[in-house]
Amino acid sequence: MSSASELSRFRIVVAAVVAALVCLSASVPARADLIEGSISAVGTVQSDGVWDGYEWYRYTYTVEWSGFSRALSHLDLLQLPGCANLDHLFLFPSDVGLAPFDGLSTGEEWEPGDPVVFSVAYQGSFLRTGGDPSIPSELNPLALPVIKYEAIPGSMDEPGKNGVGVFIFICNVYPTYGTLTDFVLAKHNGNVAVGDLTGAYPSCTPTPEPMTAALVGLGLGGLIVSRRRRTGR
Repeated sequence: MSSASELSRFRIVVAAVVAALVCLSASVPARADLIEGSISAVGTVQSDGVWDGYEWYRYTYTVEWSGFSRALSHLDLLQLPGCANLDHLFLFPSDVGLAPFDGLSTGEEWEPGDPVVFSVAYQGSFLRTGGDPSIPSELNPLALPVIKYEAIPGSMDEPGKNGVGVFIFICNVYPTYGTLTDFVLAKHNGNVAVGDLTGAYPSCTPTPEPMTAALVGLGLGGLIVSRRRRTGR
């Protein structure tokens, strides 16, 4: 084999390796350039009764954030992929007349260790598909539905670089419990804080519709009637 032929093959191999490295570097998200600050959420859940043919659950999340270079812009709670199913319904306190807001948090001057006084109100929205377009897709996969909270203009205060808040939504999906890693996102300026969601969250397996289940038999129908009387809905 000639040296020229060997050199040619060597150049081809080197070019292939370089191309592979370029593709690899392009596919790896530059998370270190995007992530700043810390955030976490702890979820609890309670039954919200039976109405409109479903059993509903109220999910409440206590969220803490700190170390932001700019004030909180908005908060995202990612959901399991199955939550995109059209049978899974997500509502907010303002949708059902429970309150004029869906979340509350401390204000612009709050610092860790200060008394917790809520002065910022938030409105929630459910993005069933497509993710949050304001956050890079490597942190916010398009396959995951998003519950998004934004401060309501005209609140007593503005969100701060550090804060504590309580955020609520209502859905017809019974809960499960555990930890969802990197399922809490907060946008602040051009950066994003990423943290874990622990506690209760929707399992995204819908509960049986009571109206349908009642057709199964008289005994089950009686159980549903009894449950409705207990819930008072």
